[in-house]
Amino acid sequence: MDYKSILIGSVIYFALAVLIGYFVSSLAIYAAAIAALLAGIYIARLGASPMKGAFYGLLVGLIGGIIGGIISVYIPSLGGVSLAVAIGEPFTILVGLVASTVPWFAVPALAVIGMVFGAIGGWIGKRYLRR
Repeated sequence: MDYKSILIGSVIYFALAVLIGYFVSSLAIYAAAIAALLAGIYIARLGASPMKGAFYGLLVGLIGGIIGGIISVYIPSLGGVSLAVAIGEPFTILVGLVASTVPWFAVPALAVIGMVFGAIGGWIGKRYLRR
């Protein structure tokens, strides 16, 4: 297991979620899911099979969601750019009661969305986007 690539993928997940939410406002509610898919596709190259790619995508989503959620709670904005990632209404089914306006709920919400969509992205990346 390559821990450096997993950490880089986790940072990619949070950074893309913030950038998509900030620059493409029409996709802001889907920013976490899109970013987790892309980070999962990035990390899928580590896996030997689609299931390993999905596992690495799950790890990237979990770690990136926890790190990103904690950062967005303690540092709400950086140089005018909001670090809070909007959790869209379609994903409240995934996170249940966690999707609320309480800032600490950003951590589990981003982690759950990252795990689900990171695993899907990892599986897709290894299964269909072979080098």
